[in-house]
Amino acid sequence: MIDQFFPQILLLLGIAVAVVIFFQKMHIPSSIGYLLVGVLLGPYTAVSVLDVQPIRELAEFGIVFLLFTIGLNFSLPQIHAQVLFGSPLALDQAEESLLG
Repeated sequence: MIDQFFPQILLLLGIAVAVVIFFQKMHIPSSIGYLLVGVLLGPYTAVSVLDVQPIRELAEFGIVFLLFTIGLNFSLPQIHAQVLFGSPLALDQAEESLLG
């Protein structure tokens, strides 16, 4: 499994780096480049290049690290302000979902 997983990760990262460098030269946000690579190499294209299961497991760690780094950028006053702003909206959404 590791023999197939490592080349797939290298392929994914190599293409992502190339696309992001190209997008930066064109002044397009790099997040669009990452989305484009995900769409092109993902499992829902005509020719699936990558094995889905190991990439999906690695993506879960990526989400955890993304949330961790986002959390590092917030201070406690910012979090408190967002809780005060977001709580009524979240409660309204939950009410609409339950009622219907």
